[in-house]
Amino acid sequence: MRQGDTLSPLLFCIAKDVLSKGIVKLVQDGKVGLISGTEYQSIQSHTLYADNVMFLCKGKISCIEELKKLFTDYANCSSQLMNPSKSLIFSSSILEPRFQAIVNMLGFYSGSLSLTYVGVPIFKAKAKKYLPFCGL
Repeated sequence: MRQGDTLSPLLFCIAKDVLSKGIVKLVQDGKVGLISGTEYQSIQSHTLYADNVMFLCKGKISCIEELKKLFTDYANCSSQLMNPSKSLIFSSSILEPRFQAIVNMLGFYSGSLSLTYVGVPIFKAKAKKYLPFCGL
């Protein structure tokens, strides 16, 4: 099927649903640990937007190995390859040597948490001023 074909977006959504269910299964099976939220709110394992995927998980090597295996299996089944040169990994609380081991394992670039995702600023801490997209 050619890019731009009218069925292309639907098939892409079906494939991303398979990836999403694979991530959910890894979490349910205890193979990928979620990061902690507050006492009253949990943190989701991932979010999908257009052709982007954002994973939120603990920085254990075993978790990263399971995700990497899922990426490989998904690529083999769907022919959709992840592009490491366009992929970023962020850390907030793991030691630098372990973080570098994860970066090397995945082949991603390391990023800082003061980033913009699809035009929206994402902060590590609560914003002190109005957000730029609010128009205030």
